[in-house]
Amino acid sequence: MRLYALQHIEIQRTIGNLTGPVADNARAALHQLAHEADGQVVGTALVALAEWDGLETPPSQELVELALVLAADIECAVDVRVTAIHAVGDRTLPLARTLASDTEQPVHVRKAAIACIGKYGTNEDTETLQQLASENFRIAQAAEPALKAIRHRETNGPAREAISL
Repeated sequence: MRLYALQHIEIQRTIGNLTGPVADNARAALHQLAHEADGQVVGTALVALAEWDGLETPPSQELVELALVLAADIECAVDVRVTAIHAVGDRTLPLARTLASDTEQPVHVRKAAIACIGKYGTNEDTETLQQLASENFRIAQAAEPALKAIRHRETNGPAREAISL
């Protein structure tokens, strides 16, 4: 139920139903939930906080650092790590490059990292993505579209294809 409620905070805030002290309390609760070491809604709270000021506003350094800690934490639940990789956009790119090639990481974490590289990476990432695409089928599922996205962006501007996980 907590997860369901958290998913609707942004909707309520953007339509004007969450303002003033109620908004301040909601934001404080999100901060608390995002810092729960083994909470089940950590990732959702992190995303809500990252989007609080709007999708065009970069997340705070505190949120970036929290996302990086969560994404790198091997003790953290895989779904939280995946969400943390995506929550703060291109700020995760350096860590994503490391996680993508680390065969000790769970496949879903690696695929999320590869998708992040596809979305924010540069032509310099193509060699790594080519190597990853030949590693195994599951990793290739993320590496091939990521490679296409970078190549498309390098020649035509922003990618239009979704990168599946």
